[in-house]
Amino acid sequence: MKSINFHWRLPHGGERDRYTRAQGVSAAASARPEIDRQSSFCIEAEKCGMKGLLVGISYAKPDPVLLASALGMLSRKIEFIIACRSGLISPTAPLSV
Repeated sequence: MKSINFHWRLPHGGERDRYTRAQGVSAAASARPEIDRQSSFCIEAEKCGMKGLLVGISYAKPDPVLLASALGMLSRKIEFIIACRSGLISPTAPLSV
């Protein structure tokens, strides 16, 4: 029997219930990680049976690899999916220029 895996999106810094997603992304706080809040979200996602969380990428957000690494040290089972936006950078481009 196959199992179903559920994934969700990691909230970015400054994202709150009262904001729309567009307002949250444009807020200055989205550029800063909120490790305490985001790690709590990861732990709750694990308790709810989520398998993975998508970590967004943008010029106005923290480095997704560093953020996922920091949160991965604080959670037990959650897997992180690093988004790749082909309009920003080619997935096959070298990291150093």
